[in-house]
Amino acid sequence: MTIGTVCTRNVCVSRRGSALASAVQDMTNRGVRRAPVVDQGGNLVGIVTIDDLLTPLARNLTALAGLITAQPAHEVSMSAL
Repeated sequence: MTIGTVCTRNVCVSRRGSALASAVQDMTNRGVRRAPVVDQGGNLVGIVTIDDLLTPLARNLTALAGLITAQPAHEVSMSAL
């Protein structure tokens, strides 16, 4: 048996510099928790994992939740004009 007989042939790859949302979407669509990250030349520069993505995604959700909380107060003050 060789590595080639057990490895994935069509690997989910993320490109360095691509959007966070793109990596999340690609990994979700493929059902993988890890993806190699390559540069423009196709050289491996790292591996991104779901765990790596959770912190920035949580920050974005926290910011969104803050907007939802702030919006009604802003609408009330604007309606007073």
